[in-house]
Amino acid sequence: MTLPPGLVIDSIEISDKQAAAILRIGPRRDQIVLGFAIPDFIHYKRMPEHLDHCVRAKRALSEAIGLAYRGERVALPLDLSETGYNTEEPWPLWMDPLEDKSDPPVDIQVTTIERDVHEPSRTTVHMQVLGVPTVVVVDSRERLTLFRFVAGVHPWQLSDLEARAMLSALSAANQTPITV
Repeated sequence: MTLPPGLVIDSIEISDKQAAAILRIGPRRDQIVLGFAIPDFIHYKRMPEHLDHCVRAKRALSEAIGLAYRGERVALPLDLSETGYNTEEPWPLWMDPLEDKSDPPVDIQVTTIERDVHEPSRTTVHMQVLGVPTVVVVDSRERLTLFRFVAGVHPWQLSDLEARAMLSALSAANQTPITV
């Protein structure tokens, strides 16, 4: 199975005092709109909810769109998928807490769980997500669980059902409730 890239800018449209970009976030299409009416200030007029927790991705999007707004050439499509890896942030997809939380039939298997002896709240989970070897570090020491996607599948690449199954598998492997 070939998964889509995690985050891609397909196009950027410039108008007076703002710029809009069409994005692909895995299988989803969305739009970001940035305002440039105030010098040296970027106003996030519209941000996809799937990017709310992803500071690094928002920064990369703002930089690329800002370059285009200033008249510099940006080669499109621009793949920014790597911004979702090797950074500790909350679960990157918005999940509706009222949705059914039963385990959906998705091909996800946890293969190895490594607990950090120096940081008991930190767990490294090796898993197969839709047949792709994946490594995620889960840190549950604070009220909000943080995730670091080291290799393999990023939740941006998954459907909402698949992402929920991945989160459920990580929660079970971590043996602690995960707060998103």
